[in-house]
Amino acid sequence: MTDFLIVQEVEILAEEAQDSVLVEQVQETEIVELGQQGPPGPQGPPGGGAGATYTHIQNAPAAVWTVAHNLGRYPSITVVDNLGGQLYPDVRYVDADIVQITHSVPLTGRAYCN
Repeated sequence: MTDFLIVQEVEILAEEAQDSVLVEQVQETEIVELGQQGPPGPQGPPGGGAGATYTHIQNAPAAVWTVAHNLGRYPSITVVDNLGGQLYPDVRYVDADIVQITHSVPLTGRAYCN
């Protein structure tokens, strides 16, 4: 299948005519044939893409949760207690794969990494 690219040029022409300027807009359209699409590139690494998420479940009460999400990036973190109420602990990114969540008291709950 051959693709086509439409190229449009707009040129503004101006002329001075005794105390006024006449402006004319000229539009040219050219259709250019494109070559065939090349082969697809190599497949990217599995998982960890922009849409990947991870849920950490903390069953044993702890004041510090170490979450190894392995997403290869610094995700946003939402933390909830065991009843589903949102918490606002201190969050420290150790690196692109590990986050440390610190509470004032030992808690259980979940950390959603998005």
